[in-house]
Amino acid sequence: SINTGMRTKMASIEIRKSDFTQIRTLVEKYKTLNNKKNLIEEQLRKSQLNFEQVATTLDKIVNDSLGNNNYDLRKIRQPTEVGLDFKKQDFSLTINAINLDQLVKILYQIESGNNPIFLGKIDVAKSDPNQGTLKAVIEIFSIVNAKNKQPSA
Repeated sequence: SINTGMRTKMASIEIRKSDFTQIRTLVEKYKTLNNKKNLIEEQLRKSQLNFEQVATTLDKIVNDSLGNNNYDLRKIRQPTEVGLDFKKQDFSLTINAINLDQLVKILYQIESGNNPIFLGKIDVAKSDPNQGTLKAVIEIFSIVNAKNKQPSA
C-alpha cells in the first residue's frame, strides 16, 4: 500500500543520510591524517643527514664543548625504516674523558641545537676518579633517505 511504500522510501532516505554522514566524517578524518602525514614527511625531509654531515656537525659541537675533537663516532646498526621514504641511522658517540659540565653542554647542543641530530640512550661511567672525568657513550640518530638519495647540504 501507499503507507508501506512511503515508509520504505523514508527508511531508504534515512539510511542514505546516515551513510553520507559517515562518509563525510571519514573524509574529514582522512584529511586530518593526511595533513599530519605530510607534516611529518616534511620534517623528516628537512632532518636528513648522512654520516659525513653528522660527523661535521658533531665535530663542531664537541670542539665547542671540549676544545678538541677527541671522540669516536661509529654507526652501530643498519638503518631501520621510518615510513616508506626514510630510515633512521643510529650512531654511537664515545668520549673517554669529559667532565659533567661539558657533557651537559654537548647534550644540550645536540638536543636543542639547530641540527637534525637526535639523542637516544646515554651511558656514563667514571673514567678517571682522580681527575673527576667521565666516559660517555651517547647513542644518537639521524634520518636518511631510504631510496639512497643524498640530502642537499
